[in-house]
Order: sequence, then C-alpha cells, then structure tokens
Amino acid sequence: DDPKRPPSALEVLLREDTNLGGITLQLGGRDPHQLAVASAIGSAYPSHEGQAYNGINLNCGCPSTSVASGRQTGAALMLDPQHVVHCLNEMSQAMDDIVRSTEKKAVLSVKHRLGVQDAVEYQRRKQQLLSNGQYSIEKEEQEAYQSCHNFVSRLVSSSSSNHNMSRIQVHARLAL
Repeated sequence: DDPKRPPSALEVLLREDTNLGGITLQLGGRDPHQLAVASAIGSAYPSHEGQAYNGINLNCGCPSTSVASGRQTGAALMLDPQHVVHCLNEMSQAMDDIVRSTEKKAVLSVKHRLGVQDAVEYQRRKQQLLSNGQYSIEKEEQEAYQSCHNFVSRLVSSSSSNHNMSRIQVHARLAL
C-alpha cells in the first residue's frame, strides 16, 4: 500500500467515521446477487483500525418514490417478503463465506416500515372514513401492527429461510 496514493471510490464510500464506534453498512437494492457481493465486501472491508463493519443492513424502509416505485427497492420490498427472504439468504451465505476466510462476523439485519400503502388511496380512504364518522386511530394502528407483524413473521418463519438475520429494526411509520 502506497500511503501517498489517493483513496479509491470504494475506500471513500466505505470510510468509517471514527467518532461513531461500530458501524453498520446499510444496503439498498433488490438483486440478490448484487446484495450478496456488497455484503461480502462490507463484511470484509477493513476500516482504518483493521476492523470490518460490525453489521450489514438491508433497507426495506425507504419510501422515496425514486427508490420504492422506480426501482422496486426500499419500502416496496415489503410487498414481496419472499423476495426479501431470498435476498437475505444470498447475503447471509456471502457473509458466511467471508467469516470462514477472515473469522470476522457481521450482524445481518433488516430495517422496514410499519407497512406500505398507496398515498392517494390512503388519503382517500381516510377522508371517506372521517366524513362518515367511522375513522378510528385505533383501527389504523391495528392495521399497521398487523401489516408489520405479517412482514416480520414471513421473514423469520419462511420455509426457505436459511439466513442468519439477527436484528429487525422498525421505522415506526407507514411508507406512503
């Protein structure tokens, strides 16, 4: 390594902020192979102290229309939990392969929303219920809970799950 060599684009992107302690690398996408490759790189990439990232996170929570609608990633992944399981399986396998060669183990996690709803339909339905005096925050919260529960249950209990996901983080809002 040449100390005078400028950092590569990968080194700049994966640079660790030393003030933050352990760092989780959050990935977005829907291609299982690309996510697996990125997970392996993140799991093996050494920081300035020689440590790899301590976690790899699959983002299933970004509601941005350019992400969720255009690319079917982010929060849109919540609409296809079986595909998320497939992505996690591929990511986990790639991370396990790195562990065997480096003895470093990063935690695999998922971040998601309470649920996903079409914004126009959500507003239309809410206005209709309000005008009829039938709107209930309790019912809305129960629907959000059920959506969240169903998604998480599919991730952890799918018959095709053979991933090592150990954390699930909920961004406690709906993605519209």
